[in-house]
Amino acid sequence: MGHLILPIQKEPVFFFVFLFLITPTLQKWSVLYALTDVETAWRAFRYLSSAVLLSYCLTALVLGCHSRVLKVLSYVAGLLLFAVYMFLWLVFHQNISPLLLQIAGETNVREATEFAQTFFGTGGAIAAWAAVVLMVGIIYLLERRKTAIGKLLSGRKMASFLSVSMVVVLLVGIIQLQMYAELFRCESIRDLELWEHKNEAFAQDSFTALLYSMQGLRVSHYEVDRAVAKCREVSKRQPLASDGDSLTVIYVLGESYIKSHCRLYGYPLMTTPQLCREKERGNLFVFNDVVSPTSSTTIAEKNSFCCNSMADGELWYEHPFFPTIFKKAGYDVLMWDIQRDFQENALYTFSVNAFLYNKEIQQRSYSQTCKTKFTYDGELVDDFLKHAVLTGKRKLAIFHLIGQHIGFHERFPDDEKYKYFSPKDISWRHEEYLTETTKQYIADYDNATLYNDGVLGRLFDRFREDNAVLVYFSDHGEEAYDYRNSMGRKAAPDDVKKVLKYQHEIPFVIWCSDRYMASHHQVVEALRQSLDKPAMSDNVCQVLFHLSGLNTPYYIADRDLLSPSFKRRKRMVNGKWDYDAFMHRAQ
Repeated sequence: MGHLILPIQKEPVFFFVFLFLITPTLQKWSVLYALTDVETAWRAFRYLSSAVLLSYCLTALVLGCHSRVLKVLSYVAGLLLFAVYMFLWLVFHQNISPLLLQIAGETNVREATEFAQTFFGTGGAIAAWAAVVLMVGIIYLLERRKTAIGKLLSGRKMASFLSVSMVVVLLVGIIQLQMYAELFRCESIRDLELWEHKNEAFAQDSFTALLYSMQGLRVSHYEVDRAVAKCREVSKRQPLASDGDSLTVIYVLGESYIKSHCRLYGYPLMTTPQLCREKERGNLFVFNDVVSPTSSTTIAEKNSFCCNSMADGELWYEHPFFPTIFKKAGYDVLMWDIQRDFQENALYTFSVNAFLYNKEIQQRSYSQTCKTKFTYDGELVDDFLKHAVLTGKRKLAIFHLIGQHIGFHERFPDDEKYKYFSPKDISWRHEEYLTETTKQYIADYDNATLYNDGVLGRLFDRFREDNAVLVYFSDHGEEAYDYRNSMGRKAAPDDVKKVLKYQHEIPFVIWCSDRYMASHHQVVEALRQSLDKPAMSDNVCQVLFHLSGLNTPYYIADRDLLSPSFKRRKRMVNGKWDYDAFMHRAQ
């Protein structure tokens, strides 16, 4: 095994320094998390093995080529990755990501100059440059002592230890190469999301994060380019027809809301007083059998905003973006999105924003968008009520909420008046895994649900006197210790029925103002006749076309939940579970 460690013995400084330069993320992550449990420690070791394999191969190449130029260039590449990481982390607390690559690719000289003037003189930037200069000095000093370090590693005991260690580490690193093969086989954002969930790209070395970001950018650009082409296709058509009366259509996409925590659907606590009030008034229509086809916000958002049908195997970017259709029909389209700036460095935010806020799509689809960042959904609605221009005859107002996204206590203001529920209110739950802490999480979820209800109530009150109709549903559900000691959207292969219930059964409601109901008797009757139809939320655009009376070739009656021609389809969830067949079988 002596030949195995020869590259390290001959080029020890290069091997260890390059490994250090590409693993600052892994070093930080490992220190923080790897000692928490065996599984995480094993994952950290696997990721480290990949970085060791890369450093070893590059070291062997440098040694075999006897090229000083190659060695210097490799050092420069490692230092650049190190410098980028240190700058991003110390200045922005971020890592290399698809979003940052996109920004870098779209930045012109003027913007780059302004960026440098703004950030390069900050304390974090100075610390980053100082770290790079320090590393250059360390490299210089160590390279001068390379021979002595090599002799130290050539001692009998050290060589034996190093040989055995490298056999194990390199073997694991070679096995880890399948991770890169899987990465380059990703052909969609969904594939990348699954890859990231499995491999935690941003907990690995900078080289892996860079490859992942490049692949993410490539896949996203392909999908968005196809979506833009469809947007152009809509814009080139003849003007679409719509009813002559003034109308406001409100489309509200919620977040992480399971209907089992909604009083409308029988939850013991009064989490929806506003919705219940509107139902009692006769203005709210509550649909009982709508499920989300996915537990991913990214996938749910893209597919509900486009005119494809997932049950028919159609891809979102091959079908029109429905706001473009409304704008072409003469509607003012207003987009108020709280998640535009939510964890914007994450893949799901990047991939959605690359689509929704592509410059050409914005130009062809929106009349106005919000310009401010918000912490709470109430602030988003307040900003809309204050700044939205609502002078047009026909309007489509789109709201994307943060809803009950995990981190439940952060979804409503830190004020006692919003902390209505507490652990003592979860009195009917007696499972062994429930503690005071977990009951607090449940209470926080219910408080977030109550706050969400108040946000919808403000929209009802604002448009109550108008000819208006509002559609609300959530992108997917969210577990809140409902049947196991877990929250969020974790897999549970041992109990798929519960996963379907708590992660995919969502509230879906349509609210009509008195004026709308008085002038749309047939639509109201269709609403009443459709409350128990089994549907998936991705076809919501067909419902919007029906509610607005929009005469468009993109309307397909058998996908419209309100139409007598509605055709029941197989409801595949997450692409692998037949919801109806499985739930019927499991009952």
